[in-house]
Amino acid sequence: MFKELSPMLFSCLGISGLMGAALHFYLGYAILALPMLAGTIFSGLRFLHWRKAEPASFSQEQIKRAMTFIRVSALVNVPFMSICSVLFIVSTSETGVMVAGWMSLMALITGISLCSLPMTARLVMLGLLLPSNFALLLSPQITAQVFALSMILLSLLCMGTFSTVLKLIRTLTDEADENALQRGWMAAAMRDFLEMSRDAAWELDERLRITQLAESAREILGHEPSRLIGTKFAALIDQNDVYSRKSLEMSADLLRQRTAFRDLVFALHHVDGKKRYVSMSGVPLLNHADGFAGYRGLISDVTQKIENQRALEENEARFRDFAELAAERLWETDENDCFTYISESSVRKLKKSVKSFIGRKAGSAFEDVNTQTEEERQRWHDHFAAKRRHEPFRDFVMKDGQGGTLSLSGKPLFDEHGKFRGYRGYTREITAEFEAREAARTAEEKLTVANRELEDRINQRTSELQEKSNLLQEIFDTMGESLVVLDSDLTIAMVNEKKGIALPPGKWTLGGDAKEIYRRAHSLGLYRDRPSESGKVNTIAAKMERGEALRLNRIDTSGQHISENFYPRQGGGYVILYTDITKEAKREEELRALSVDLRRSKEAAEAASRIKSEFLANMSHEIRTPMNGILGMTEILMGTSLSDEQEEMTRVVMRSADSLLTIINDILDFSKLEAGKMTFVKDSFDLKAALGDVADILAPKAAGKGIALNLEFDTEISDRFIGDIGRIRQVVTNLAGNAVKFTETGTVDIHVGEQRRDGMAALTITVTDSGCGIPADKLDRIFNKFEQVDGSSSRQHEGTGLGLSISKLIAENLGGTITVESAIGFGSTFTFTITLPVDKSHVSGESRSAEAKIHAALSFRNCHFLIAEDNMVNQMVLRAMLEPVACSLHIANNGAEAVEFYQQHDFDFVLMDVSMPVMDGLEATRQIKQIQKQRGTHVPVIGITAHAMHEDQTRCRAAGMDDYLPKPVRKEAVMELISSWLEQKKAEKKINAA
Repeated sequence: MFKELSPMLFSCLGISGLMGAALHFYLGYAILALPMLAGTIFSGLRFLHWRKAEPASFSQEQIKRAMTFIRVSALVNVPFMSICSVLFIVSTSETGVMVAGWMSLMALITGISLCSLPMTARLVMLGLLLPSNFALLLSPQITAQVFALSMILLSLLCMGTFSTVLKLIRTLTDEADENALQRGWMAAAMRDFLEMSRDAAWELDERLRITQLAESAREILGHEPSRLIGTKFAALIDQNDVYSRKSLEMSADLLRQRTAFRDLVFALHHVDGKKRYVSMSGVPLLNHADGFAGYRGLISDVTQKIENQRALEENEARFRDFAELAAERLWETDENDCFTYISESSVRKLKKSVKSFIGRKAGSAFEDVNTQTEEERQRWHDHFAAKRRHEPFRDFVMKDGQGGTLSLSGKPLFDEHGKFRGYRGYTREITAEFEAREAARTAEEKLTVANRELEDRINQRTSELQEKSNLLQEIFDTMGESLVVLDSDLTIAMVNEKKGIALPPGKWTLGGDAKEIYRRAHSLGLYRDRPSESGKVNTIAAKMERGEALRLNRIDTSGQHISENFYPRQGGGYVILYTDITKEAKREEELRALSVDLRRSKEAAEAASRIKSEFLANMSHEIRTPMNGILGMTEILMGTSLSDEQEEMTRVVMRSADSLLTIINDILDFSKLEAGKMTFVKDSFDLKAALGDVADILAPKAAGKGIALNLEFDTEISDRFIGDIGRIRQVVTNLAGNAVKFTETGTVDIHVGEQRRDGMAALTITVTDSGCGIPADKLDRIFNKFEQVDGSSSRQHEGTGLGLSISKLIAENLGGTITVESAIGFGSTFTFTITLPVDKSHVSGESRSAEAKIHAALSFRNCHFLIAEDNMVNQMVLRAMLEPVACSLHIANNGAEAVEFYQQHDFDFVLMDVSMPVMDGLEATRQIKQIQKQRGTHVPVIGITAHAMHEDQTRCRAAGMDDYLPKPVRKEAVMELISSWLEQKKAEKKINAA
């Protein structure tokens, strides 16, 4: 409206101002015309400014200043114009006309100025304009008249616009007031809204520092907002958090482009030490030059939302894990019966992906895996018809097309408005359950049939049991023992007491307590005469409660012996038989007395056996001592120059002595085997070499008789085994020696075979001869002791008859067997079998050559020997054996001398006799070993004894002897033993030198 009125106001003001200024120039009053022209121009410019400005842009303060200026101007003009009017009335000169014109102009301006007071403006204009202008109309000057008419018309026009101008001013004032009020209300409302809201307002400058922060941020950030002014917002962010990293990556481009952002989530460090999550939204701020000035926005706490989101994600992950691990196969469909979810376990067996099922119809998803019959398809149609009615279903059974059976269960899903949204359910593998159910149904049918058959059988069985019960009663009546039956609670169920076989005293009534009867019987002392049984009676009640089988012997007051046998019943309880054992008890007493006699006889036999062993040991010692001289001297004699006749006689002496020694050894071996004192070792040995030695020993005798002795091994036989080669060689020597002895012409064959399995070798050694053979009636007797095929006084062959008996006992102790097959005139075959472990770890080496043995014998010349022997003959034998090869010999007559010599000299070997006067060899060995310990040396001490029992060897080892030689001492044995010790000492020296 103001813009519409401004041209008219500007025209009025301009015309009147220009006319007044022109009039004054015309009259020559330029000094008055110039201010009038300047005022007109200034007023015009103000109107132009008002026209360009928007009324709403005027502030309340600007409007107040303008109204004040207008009122002050009016108050100044009113008295001034009043004075001018008085002067005009009293003066009619040109000056008066000029003053009247000036007064009219001022009246017009004053009226316009007072337009906000319309009534006052009208009165002022009427009071000032009418007198002066009527006077100008009456003036004779045409100019004055024209000016007067112009002023009158202009005044009337201005008065008409006063109301409009007033309304305009009031409108401007009201709009300014209303705008200010509205802005204040909106600011207050915004403050209230922000204070009530959980969000907090913020502003950042162009360097992203906080410049403004609402008070509500205190709860979100945990800091006083004023303390954060000037802080970079990035300093508050936990940049290691996954949400922060993601939002920082997103905001980097937005901040570079100075664009708005929304809902960026950051993790902040709260003062309470906990992590808070905030959501930020902001818009860029522009300065007056449209340059970037920062950001303004809102921040809100979304910690609970993030935690809920994480919990939801964890629940979803947990659900997925449970779904994959669960035996049930989970699924979900939408309202169109299409899969929206299906667990991995549901499709694993089908070897398809989950994606291939999403969006497919639930029915069609299984069409290609179901080999359906017409009946099954109908069941499917009925099932989906129920689903279309949005009904829940449970345990719908279907085939999976791969031989399995599935059970489907599901429930419909509805939204909050009750609209159907689909189904959710699970599928369960019930193949085993279905098969079990079918089997149970089949079994139930069979059970029904079986029950009918069972009823028939029960009826038949009842009849049979009745008959058997009657028969059992007849048996009870006729049996010779008393009988009691107890139930599971040990109460009496049946009693059948026979005359002459009394039950323990007590009330044997049906339903009575059997335990109490036995406790009373025990208190009466009926079982005390048998200490071995009394302990059982003391615990009979406990054992009866445990259902253990019992047997008690009771002696009643009449002296009768009764056996009580408790037989547990399957359902609990007992069947007790009472039997008269008086006769058996008497026989037992007799046997007990006989046992005492037998024990005494056994002790006497053992004493006799000990005496025999001592006798054999003493006899062995007494015989071996002179035999040592005979064999030793004979062996030495054979090494001298003899005539043929003397050599033959010497061989006879040697063979006779060997035979006597063999007899002694057989008797000792048999004694050891009988007493169970023969020991067996387990060492690695070369079977081929050992049996080769046997053949070498027997070869001269076989050659002397003109028979062939053959030794043959299977091609695949092992080289080494683990066992007692000495005893094995003894058995083979006995068998082969007998074969040579009893064969006059032909051959003796020794064959060795092997069957290996799991590291064990089953050896079969057969000795076959072409001798006279053995009669069939004596095959079972030849292994008996002192038994020979030809036992007559005129027998052709010598021997004790112990060889085969000893061989069989040795074989059995080794875990083997010896068998024989023979016929008169066709020879005999003895088979020795034994199973031994194969030694795979031993690296076999070749035996020493004869040259090596000679070299070892020659090396004796550097050795010093100490010989402790009290027997002169034995001294001579040992001296004769060792002097040719040894460097020096010292002979002590007893153990004390041996110890004294050892202290005075250095020796390489000590040969120590065990049985000597003054100090025996065992004590002498102990003292010599003590001297060696003090010197830090080791010299082998080799024991020599005529005691050939195992105990003698054990005593020698215990005294500290390093090795052992039995008498009679053979030169070859002495040389071999000393050679082995020499080699061992050389090996030790090499090791020490290394």
